[in-house]
Amino acid sequence: RARDENRCPFYTGFKRGGSNKVNTSLLDIEEIVTACKEKMICPYFKCREDAKEAELLLIPYDYLINPTSRESMGVSLKDAILVFDEGHNIEKSCEQAASFELRSADIGGAITELDDAFDILESEGPICEEALGDMTTDQLMAHINLLKKNLCNLEDSLLAVKLSRDPTTERTMSKAPGSHILEIFGRSGRLGDGICAKDAQRINLIVRKAITVLTYSQDSTSSGGLNLDKLQSLVAVMFTPQPAE
Repeated sequence: RARDENRCPFYTGFKRGGSNKVNTSLLDIEEIVTACKEKMICPYFKCREDAKEAELLLIPYDYLINPTSRESMGVSLKDAILVFDEGHNIEKSCEQAASFELRSADIGGAITELDDAFDILESEGPICEEALGDMTTDQLMAHINLLKKNLCNLEDSLLAVKLSRDPTTERTMSKAPGSHILEIFGRSGRLGDGICAKDAQRINLIVRKAITVLTYSQDSTSSGGLNLDKLQSLVAVMFTPQPAE
């Protein structure tokens, strides 16, 4: 929020072209932070900018393999040569990048955060409109109600999954191919349709708007959208579009 409202002096210094005053070549992390702070420049965005022109990048597995993390850093694999050190860890990193954990409490928390955002829009609508961009308060409230129905259907769909005792692990569970999760999410329920690939962009937009409302509000009791943020990451993993590169 401080960045979006130009209240962060380090980000403002970076956007005003101050990054040209700092040379990060051959500096380690601590040295980069110190040099950027002296010039009132954000070291995070400075490193992101320099990475675009760098010939050699040293990146942890998770940042490179996970498409969401890679895109957030602006790292492209096009025409790149990848060298993996400690290659025996690649399989585990790939599994983690394509996996997620979703609890009933996460869904319930996301629904509560949507309720909080809705209440804030009702009481502070004119104040929040500045943060909503091209979407009106009424439009966002309607979308929030629709997403709540999607999540309630998802909760019912998960509860309907039949569990059985697994003799190998001695745990009560349901085993199925990975693609079965798409069926669980896409299952229609008493409140309407499920969540499918076509809904990913809409959910991403509404979650971002709802989190903006929660962080924009003066209500200190708000969670800030932690559960919604987890939902957004989960949807990104499930419905990752085919890369263009």
